[in-house]
Amino acid sequence: MSEMRSYTTLLLPWTEIADYATAIISSVLGRTVACQPNADSHDYWAIITRETPLSNVEIAKLVRYVDGDPDMLKRALPAESNVTRSVEMRLSEALLRDVLKLDWERSFITEEGLWLLGHFSESFQPPAAGSDLLYVDGKVVDCTKLMPMKEFVDTLFEEGGTLTEFTKLCEQNHRIFGTPLYWVYPLTDGNFNGCYFVAVREGILAISYDMIDCADHEVFEKESARLCSAEELGWFLADWKRFSETTETMLGALHAFQMRKETKQ
Repeated sequence: MSEMRSYTTLLLPWTEIADYATAIISSVLGRTVACQPNADSHDYWAIITRETPLSNVEIAKLVRYVDGDPDMLKRALPAESNVTRSVEMRLSEALLRDVLKLDWERSFITEEGLWLLGHFSESFQPPAAGSDLLYVDGKVVDCTKLMPMKEFVDTLFEEGGTLTEFTKLCEQNHRIFGTPLYWVYPLTDGNFNGCYFVAVREGILAISYDMIDCADHEVFEKESARLCSAEELGWFLADWKRFSETTETMLGALHAFQMRKETKQ
């Protein structure tokens, strides 16, 4: 009996793998981690960080993210150090599978890239790589395919400028990418009661609200719409960390208090 098999093939250039690795590792760890693949031989490759090493805690976080087993964690952790610049091959492959949402049966290392062999759908297209690649909500988003900021803002306020219309505008994102690509930030920035972030073609749009309507929920202020810089998003992140730490401490104190009261009853 013939043992011949038929496979679909896919070539991933090393430059694109570098972009995928940078996107997913930076997103999981919450900091910029510039990456590049390194193929040491015909049967081993790994993701290498170009600038800053990864701590053992961060390696463990990546393993947990891909639901890795204890053996993956043992192989991924450096033997005699608390930091490493190398993401072991099995973990590197698991991260790549998560970005592509693709499984394969075999892979081959060549100078031009990584050849994947499997039974792939003819309609499968790997996500575009580059600085416009956003990895969030477990999805890979090519931001060049999103609505431009001006079109989003103009359409939103032509329809009333409320959360109801906002979510309708984001339905297309959900159909294409599997996530609506907007997120609520319910803390004041000193000028407004809260804001929403939404991904648009140019970057991350922030749009704030003060009022809440009983039917249409948040009512947005058009003059608040702006693209966020990395610095501004850093401010939002720092404020959220302070808020969450304070809230966690408060809830811990209340929980301990109530436990003591119930124990004495």
